[in-house]
Amino acid sequence: MKKIFLLLLLLQSITTWGQERKQYFIGDIYDSAGVRGIVVQVKENGYHGLIMSLDEIEEYWYCNPSNPYWRMVTSASDCNNGMHNQEIISEIINLYNLSWDLFPAFKWCKDKGEGWYLPAINELVEINKAYHGGEIKKNKAAQIAFNRILEENGGKPLQNSFTNYLSSTEITGEKVYTIHFESGMFAYGKEESKGKMAIRAVRKF
Repeated sequence: MKKIFLLLLLLQSITTWGQERKQYFIGDIYDSAGVRGIVVQVKENGYHGLIMSLDEIEEYWYCNPSNPYWRMVTSASDCNNGMHNQEIISEIINLYNLSWDLFPAFKWCKDKGEGWYLPAINELVEINKAYHGGEIKKNKAAQIAFNRILEENGGKPLQNSFTNYLSSTEITGEKVYTIHFESGMFAYGKEESKGKMAIRAVRKF
């Protein structure tokens, strides 16, 4: 009986390990433990990476209705790790007893749950790369396929035309980096005022 129990325990451990080590590819839907998104970057042979939210919203990076002309320099300037930028915003909020409502784009991402954040500019570049099938030039067929996956899974397609997406990466007290997915340019994007723009949340897995 003891041998049977140990064997069952071993089989259960193997099954659990296999579930935890599921391999993902760009364009897959990640759906685990209540966390759901589309895979936009993979590392360690697909066992870890970055997912993007299926939905989006248009929000402000920073918004202070009581003093719209006041600019805050936050030093949230990390180009590679949006979570680091979000932690800087959190420190400022706690230090000065502010509200997350002053940073609506960050708040929307954070409110999705543990681990979600507003992507840094180079994380938006990874999304852009996935959107264009990994190519350095515009790939309309890849765009259509990527957006079809989003829509088939209840999500909203990435916007083209004149829409820019906000990053969490600040340049100055008035500027933040954005990116335009339609162009297929893997650049930092344009310097824009901290105005209302499209945002997506990301999360590491």
